[in-house]
Amino acid sequence: DFPAEDLIHARLQSPATQDLNSAIAGAKGLLIASPVYQGSFSAGLKALLDQIQHRGLRDKAVHSIATSGSIAHRNSLELALIPVLKTLEARHIHPGINVADQEFPVTGAISDSPIPDDVCLRLQESLQAFIEQLGLEQTALEIAA
Repeated sequence: DFPAEDLIHARLQSPATQDLNSAIAGAKGLLIASPVYQGSFSAGLKALLDQIQHRGLRDKAVHSIATSGSIAHRNSLELALIPVLKTLEARHIHPGINVADQEFPVTGAISDSPIPDDVCLRLQESLQAFIEQLGLEQTALEIAA
């Protein structure tokens, strides 16, 4: 939860912004998730990224996960996000993944629909590679199907 007023008014000295930058400074990497709207990441994510201090991602690894309405937008998040991440001096921008709506066959309530096996496998492989990039201990990832 981030105060909307801090984002809208770009309050770079607010306690929430200072907490965000402190958390990022202490992290090895950053996992970014966003829906794709109009071929780009959400305005809310952009407003949050704008709160990160200049060169705030220096020496950080970054990985992205996106959802989109179409397979045609498969690379949209990375194409729009990479220039912003480079400006913030991210060390390594790990290839992200995108899951399109068509890959989630919904039957009944969304919460009752299982995640397809191929999507689970892509998520597991991608996140495992990111964990290895960060130099963290090998961890068995389980994504509930």
